[in-house]
Amino acid sequence: MTSILLLYPTVLTMVSENDVIDEGYIYIDNGKIISAGKVSELPHDYRYADLVLNLRGRIVLPGFISYHKEIPYTGRILPTPLLKLFKNQV
Repeated sequence: MTSILLLYPTVLTMVSENDVIDEGYIYIDNGKIISAGKVSELPHDYRYADLVLNLRGRIVLPGFISYHKEIPYTGRILPTPLLKLFKNQV
C-alpha cells in the first residue's frame, strides 16, 4: 500500500464542536489515518509520502465515510459552527 499526504485543506476533526484546522495536513499510511494537524507542525518524514495532494481551498473530514449528499439535508443535525462553515465555505 502507499502513503498519502494531504496538504493545506481545512480539516474538520469532529473531535469537538469547534475543532477546525486551517492550512492543515493529514497523513495516511496503508489506508489508515496516522496523523493530522497544522502544516506548520508537519513531521519532516511525512514530506516523502508516495502521493502528495495539495487540497488548498478544500474541506476534509477525516474518517467521515460516504457522506455524498446527506450533508446539505442535515441542518438540524450538524452543530451550528459546522453548519455555518459549510454555508460560508462550500
